[in-house]
Amino acid sequence: MPPPPCQIIPPLFLSVFNLIIHQYAFAEIFTVRRVHWLRARAQKHRWDEECMLVRYEMEWTVRYFLHKNRFWQSAPTADLTQVPGQAAYAHRKAAMWDKLARDADHSFKNINKNYKSPL
Repeated sequence: MPPPPCQIIPPLFLSVFNLIIHQYAFAEIFTVRRVHWLRARAQKHRWDEECMLVRYEMEWTVRYFLHKNRFWQSAPTADLTQVPGQAAYAHRKAAMWDKLARDADHSFKNINKNYKSPL
């Protein structure tokens, strides 16, 4: 004798329900992994950009120090009525900026193998 229809429907309903739940869970896991991958990819791109900018900033720093050095070297010759104390101050400032440029250049060479020295 066949079982009554009410006893057949619940197991069939449960198996379909389980299938739907598993598909939904798979979709959720796939979505979570996709979002995680996209975030990780974006972070990698940010770090790549940061590394590129740091390389340029190293060069810009040394170039700025060299610019200030040239500025202070030309200061005593710009004003012919300058007293010796002002010329000495300008030479001291030029030497300070030159030392900063050379020290920064040396440090950047040791830190970054791709560093291009402007000196």
